Amino acid sequence: LMTVLLRPAVGTGLDRYGRRPFFVGGLLGYALTMFTFAVAEGVATIIAARTMQGTASALLWLAASSITADIASDEQRGGAFGGIGQANMAGSVLGTFVGYIVLNMMSFIQGWRALFLGYGLASLAAALWAWRSLPETRRRTDRQLAKAYR
Repeated sequence: LMTVLLRPAVGTGLDRYGRRPFFVGGLLGYALTMFTFAVAEGVATIIAARTMQGTASALLWLAASSITADIASDEQRGGAFGGIGQANMAGSVLGTFVGYIVLNMMSFIQGWRALFLGYGLASLAAALWAWRSLPETRRRTDRQLAKAYR
């Protein structure tokens, strides 16, 4: 629900402020989400974490799609978008295997916390990497350039 509700505002923000801040913000949102899941002790906290996850999803995936559209040539665009989906699915499969292994080695609560702390740290590391390494890909229109130089 959050992803659907936020898409129009995020799309406008991507065009106005660039892709990089939304991509990094989405990764930070995922980190916060995972840390919240790790400490959750009730349904209300899990619902709050899922709400944060939807928000982070809107930021990250719309920014990733925009970045892909910005940098891929017309001939490469379909494959590049397919690569986003493929990477997402590969992460889901890998996460499932890691989760299965960890939950079979620990009690459910210990495994739950360890997994979500690990996923949160991975998201935090990805956000740091993106902040340091990902260039802004938004192209400015002639109108935006003229406005910037006024």
